[in-house]
Parts: sequence; C-alpha cells; structure tokens
Amino acid sequence: MSLVKSDNLRDIRTLLGMTSDDIAGLIGVSAQFIRMCETGSRKLPGQRALAIERALNVDRETLTRIGELSAHIRNVSK
Repeated sequence: MSLVKSDNLRDIRTLLGMTSDDIAGLIGVSAQFIRMCETGSRKLPGQRALAIERALNVDRETLTRIGELSAHIRNVSK
C-alpha cells in the first residue's frame, strides 16, 4: 500500500518543489489527471500511487512525515 494519497499528493509534490506536470511526466499520465486526483474529482488508483512513490525515490519514513505534517496543517487551518 502506498503512502501517497489523493489528499496528500499536492503537499508531497509541493514540498519536493515539483509541479503537477513533473509528477505526470514521471508516471506517464496527464497533468490534468494529477490535478483531478489532488482535488478529489478523480480517485488516485493504488497502482498510480505506487508508481509516484517509486518515481519520487523518497523513503517511506519521509513520506510518512510529510503526510503527518500535511494532516496537521489541514487540521490547524480549520
């Protein structure tokens, strides 16, 4: 199971200094697809999430920390 999810994809790529075009190019999909996943209008399939995780070459601990930070920021801003 991937640590990359629709609700943290934007945060992960932003913290890594990447655009939706960058992510899309890494896994062979359109930037529009990435943006739709980020906004929740499309589900991020597990196979694509794993492809993103592998392409980013970021260890699982870092992805976990980014996910936790992302969730914390969302909760604080409510």
